[in-house]
Amino acid sequence: MCSDLKYYKRSCNDRIDLEQWCDIYGKRHRVGRPTKIWYDKYGRVSCEEWLLYSQRHREGGPAMLWYDRYGSVRCEEWWLYGELHREGGPARTRYRRDGRLSFWFLTHYTNSRRRHCKLMN
Repeated sequence: MCSDLKYYKRSCNDRIDLEQWCDIYGKRHRVGRPTKIWYDKYGRVSCEEWLLYSQRHREGGPAMLWYDRYGSVRCEEWWLYGELHREGGPARTRYRRDGRLSFWFLTHYTNSRRRHCKLMN
């Protein structure tokens, strides 16, 4: 399966600013690792996105992760099959520079309807 994936990189000013993997049909796809990785101007990872056949998806962890310049997670989003969703916790969480929680966003379903709750500190 891994041999069927195509690797792409985008460069700007002689540095890689994006890496991504696609299946043989051109859909962004990678199992068990991030599908897209963005880098800042210093070559540090700034964002990771997990995709399954071009849909944000990751089981057991966030599908989107944003990092600050020190490598700490600033924001995370949990996605399942293209839907912002997390069982038992907030689907979107943002952190302050000191690591404290600054914002979370809970997504849950009631009677087949999606409901959102926000909490801001």
